Parts: sequence; structure tokens; C-alpha cells
Amino acid sequence: MKKKRATIFILEDEPLHVSMYRDKLTRAGFTVLTAGDEAETHKVLADHTPDLMVLDIYLPGKWGTDILEELRTDSRFAKTPVVFLTNLESPQIRERAMKLGAREFLIKTSVTPQQVVEKLEKVLQETYA
Repeated sequence: MKKKRATIFILEDEPLHVSMYRDKLTRAGFTVLTAGDEAETHKVLADHTPDLMVLDIYLPGKWGTDILEELRTDSRFAKTPVVFLTNLESPQIRERAMKLGAREFLIKTSVTPQQVVEKLEKVLQETYA
């Protein structure tokens, strides 16, 4: 039986980061969905239920933590594992993200793209093993 490829949703407004992580994750065998803001997020997630979500914090219009708080009210996303990947090093924001159920809070400048892939693989393995 062939193993299902996990679907990862990335909410990121920087096109360079979107391209880099989409390419890296696709090569690692994942299906990748992306959005750059809240409106796109709702459009993409209306038709898809990802296995894991990667969210930025500082986005145009609304913070990633606020978007996650809204998504958590939808039963489809209530338990979806979330990893925040951001440049915003704030203990208060990190604490809020973790209270909303984030599994990891990664600072972009502190991890390589390969380390991000490894962290996401670990979260998926721990969640769905």
C-alpha cells in the first residue's frame, strides 16, 4: 500500500520564502498549498484540509495568531498541527501561539530550510504515527 503524501499549508506573504519552502517541501515529498494573506487562506482552506499548517506571524491585515484563533473554531482545523515560522522574536507572541496549540515556534533567521523540513517531518510523525 502506498503511503499518503502529507499536505502542508503555508501562510506566508513573502514570495521568496513561499517559493523556497514550497520547492523544498515538494522535493521532500509533500503536497504544498500556499496563501499570502487571510482572504487567500480562507479560499484555499475552503477546499482543502491540510495535515499541517505553517504560519507566519506578521502578515498584511491580520496577524497569524489571529488567523489561527479563527481557524481553531472550525472543527476541520481544531486539532491540525501548526508550526509558526516567523522573524518576530517576541516571548508574548510565542506564548500566545503555544496557547493556541502551536507545536513549534521557529525563527526564520535561526533555522535553515532543511531544518524546517526536518521539524515539520517530526511534527507530522509525532501527530500521525
